[in-house]
Amino acid sequence: MADSWGARGMKESCTPASKDVETTARLDDALGAPRFLQSDPTVDPRRVGAIGWSNGGDSPSA
Repeated sequence: MADSWGARGMKESCTPASKDVETTARLDDALGAPRFLQSDPTVDPRRVGAIGWSNGGDSPSA
C-alpha cells in the first residue's frame, strides 16, 4: 500500500486544517510502489498488482 501522507510526515488528511498531497506526487507514489517491489529479489515481479479505493481509486489505472 502506497502511503502518500505518512512518508511526508503528515498525520491527518481528512480535516479542514490538513494539507493535501498534490495529485502528481500521489501518482508518482502509485507508480513507484510497484517498481520498488519488483526490484526486490524476494518478490516475484509477475505477482505485483495494485488496487485503489476512494480518492485513490484512479491511481492503479496509471
